Amino acid sequence: MKIIRWFIRLVMLVLVVAFVAAGYVFFDYQRFLRTPVVVDGSAKTFTIASGDSVATLVRKFPKQGLVLAQKSPLRKYLARYYFRYLAKESGTENRLKIGEYQLKKGMQPLALLKLFSSDKTVAYKVQFIEGRTFKQLRRALDNNANLKHSIAGMSDADIMKAVGEPTITHPEGMFFPDTYQFHNQSQDISVLKNAYQLMQKNLQKAWEARDPDIKLKSPYELLILASIIEKETGVNSERDKVSGVFHRRLAKNMLLQTDPTVIYGLGDSYDGTIYKSDLKADTPYNTYLHKGLPPTPIAMPSMASLMAAGQPDKGDSIFFVADGDGGHLFTPTYAEHKKAVKAYRQRLKDKNQQPEVNSQKDKDRPTAQ
Repeated sequence: MKIIRWFIRLVMLVLVVAFVAAGYVFFDYQRFLRTPVVVDGSAKTFTIASGDSVATLVRKFPKQGLVLAQKSPLRKYLARYYFRYLAKESGTENRLKIGEYQLKKGMQPLALLKLFSSDKTVAYKVQFIEGRTFKQLRRALDNNANLKHSIAGMSDADIMKAVGEPTITHPEGMFFPDTYQFHNQSQDISVLKNAYQLMQKNLQKAWEARDPDIKLKSPYELLILASIIEKETGVNSERDKVSGVFHRRLAKNMLLQTDPTVIYGLGDSYDGTIYKSDLKADTPYNTYLHKGLPPTPIAMPSMASLMAAGQPDKGDSIFFVADGDGGHLFTPTYAEHKKAVKAYRQRLKDKNQQPEVNSQKDKDRPTAQ
């Protein structure tokens, strides 16, 4: 009997301790839910990486400046399990999203979990500018510290294959100029995929909207012409006129004689000035020597240039020259073109400026910039 009484007392003691412990945990959990997560003064963001679980986050909190409980070691210990339990009960456990999140002071644990399972990641940006080359685009990616650089060492052909292009191996002009957002430490190739897909979408739109009378044979030819238009003028209102000049020259089997293609063909040897010898350089891009379009685009064209390439104006001009005010003068005959060039030279002379057009470039050509 004595043993039984001691056993009963022991059981009662265990039950009391368990009841007290359960009560403590219950009320402490309620307090945990109401207590804001402490954000260290230096912590501004928290990063969730690929493969991170709630348990991983709890281990990372102290390293990234987050504190779930500040007082006793017991409460700090329990807080880790409270947070994991809350994630399971709230349904956020399996909805964590990779990215970098902006931390706000005063956030309670549930609000923090909801943030980590939302799309409210810190957005970083990289800009691809119309008229720039793929080499310049690649430099913009390489210089962005918030991207993971996975294309380093990849050839142009490998990059095109990686973005999903089935046939074209030359990347020039294949990426749409725009501002692209990404979360911290995204792969640079993922940004390129987005830019490639957007160019395909916009190129198809321009191709479907093209004038049925134009002689371009494919969307890629339209892309090539659009890139030349982009480099020739930044004035939206005259893109279709520039396009018209080139379309009429192609139809007449004339040389395009456009400087931007020559410059592109010169590559790194171009020093900012086109010399007479440059116009004789036998590169595939020298449209003073080779008729038709160059083999590839020479830059990233804007949507305006894509549309202009497929919708040229209906005029009769086959020449144009800079007007000195940022635009161009368009003329249908060489005689009128020479007059326009002379007027341009005189205007620059009156302004005490050095003419951009020199005598060796004053030939049968659509532009004299």
